[in-house]
Amino acid sequence: MHSFVVRILVMFFFVGVVLIYATCRTSENEINTDPFPLYSGDFDTYQLAVSTYLTKTKQVVLDEHDLSYEVSLVEPFQYFADRSEGYFGRFLLIHGFTDSTYLWREAGLALSQAGFDTRGILLSGHGSRPEAMLDVSWKSWLDEAQAHIDALLMESSEPLYLGGYSMGGIIATILLERNPEISGLLVFAPAYRVPEDLLLYLSPMVGMFTQWLSQDEEISPIRYNSRTTNAVTQFHYLTREFQRTMRNKDIKRPVFMVLTDVDTTIDSEYARMFFQEKVQGPDKKLLTYSNSISESLEDETIISPFSARDQIINQSHVSLLASPDNELYGIEGALLGGGGVVFPDVSSDKIWYGEYETDSDITSYILRTTYNPHFNQMTETIVDFFRSVYE
Repeated sequence: MHSFVVRILVMFFFVGVVLIYATCRTSENEINTDPFPLYSGDFDTYQLAVSTYLTKTKQVVLDEHDLSYEVSLVEPFQYFADRSEGYFGRFLLIHGFTDSTYLWREAGLALSQAGFDTRGILLSGHGSRPEAMLDVSWKSWLDEAQAHIDALLMESSEPLYLGGYSMGGIIATILLERNPEISGLLVFAPAYRVPEDLLLYLSPMVGMFTQWLSQDEEISPIRYNSRTTNAVTQFHYLTREFQRTMRNKDIKRPVFMVLTDVDTTIDSEYARMFFQEKVQGPDKKLLTYSNSISESLEDETIISPFSARDQIINQSHVSLLASPDNELYGIEGALLGGGGVVFPDVSSDKIWYGEYETDSDITSYILRTTYNPHFNQMTETIVDFFRSVYE
């Protein structure tokens, strides 16, 4: 009872703070009135429409690049399979919250080179500027992905797999359950549950008083730092839909999941338990990057992310899908370490990489890990898994 009262008092205190903040600030941003282009069955038309929309609306972040370059980073993409060694199906790839297609591009290309068609889609509100998230809807995100599924299923009877990163993992899993024709699931750090955050649960209420939970400097051309209250509210509603969808249900189709156990964005332990308890088909695989898990689950492979050569302590939420050669997040990337954080007068040999909140006896200078040294081995394992499923 005491704990419940405390939670209520904390909630009202928080709302009071937000009210004060909301009345003391004025909005500096307005929604762009151009509607986000919807997919109507032809990918080339859709890609051009989204590119045109982004050219009108996108905020340029990196001074050394022009608008067309930054649009090319986040627009929808499609890679056709190299069929020299066979053809094994198709992947529809769905990005994460406030993110874009960018993080899927390397994996999409690797899969296409191994005999899979891949398509990465951009969800409404994403890829342009944070203000575009002021009026998005979780139902629209599901409908947009479903439109691609419908078209791809009409085009061919070849296997169609859904790929989801972070929030995209929620969308992919919901749509897997809604579409029995889907052949399987590939998820990276799926946001089935996020660490307890009072703000997430209060976001519908907070939205009555302010449009913004945070307005930060935008340092990345591929994802937003700022958060609109509506966007967080829609994410919250999406997680509730996921819980409703999966209640009393198991997944019998093939599933490949990749996690890092120190993820500060999603609850990776919950995702592991979901894999153990809900994924019940004969074809399943879990790769977990961990320095501390001593006992693996059935069908789980534990990979140590520690690399003295790369000065990496562990993997982060954003690093799993980026190779060492990644243009932005890799060893020579403009956003290595997440961007925006520097340690002046500190030699590079003292700077190591890990997830947020990483503590280490090695060094006090830790930037966020933004690439995966095991990327090639990881994608080879994924290819082998889905090829075996196809056969």
